[in-house]
Amino acid sequence: MKLIIPLFALSMAAAAFAQDTVKFYRLDFTVKELDGSKVVSAKKYSTVNSTDPRARGALIRTGTKIPYTTAAGGTGPATSIQYAEIGVNIDCHSMKEESGQLILHIAAEISSVTSSAGPINVLPVIRQYRWSSLSVVEPGKPTTLYSSDDVDLTRKMQLELTATPVR
Repeated sequence: MKLIIPLFALSMAAAAFAQDTVKFYRLDFTVKELDGSKVVSAKKYSTVNSTDPRARGALIRTGTKIPYTTAAGGTGPATSIQYAEIGVNIDCHSMKEESGQLILHIAAEISSVTSSAGPINVLPVIRQYRWSSLSVVEPGKPTTLYSSDDVDLTRKMQLELTATPVR
């Protein structure tokens, strides 16, 4: 019994210390499309997340559903309408601070419809980028997390993060 009370007190002190060290960060993501070194487009997405291990993380979802037609089989109608989800999905989890740097797991999916000069009734061509990794960023400093050349074009897609303390 004498050993249980000091262990309980030690665990309560550790929990109180952990609560005092919880920090919140504004996470500013920038999705850039580049042609060579020229930025063709830049879109910004922001959220707030904390270093609290009990936090569920942060999710960013933005996009559009694009309709397209498909041929149906069997005895049904000759065509049916389907929808492709196009946009940006960013997930942030397991954020912690160590030695003045922020460590977090980030997963991103970025998709868009390519512009085509062909007939209007042609099915859409969708560009898609997926990436997931444990990342280390310095608070207040923009960091490129992901960079990929486009498969068919001379363009490049980049995902950048700036994490700013809010508390």
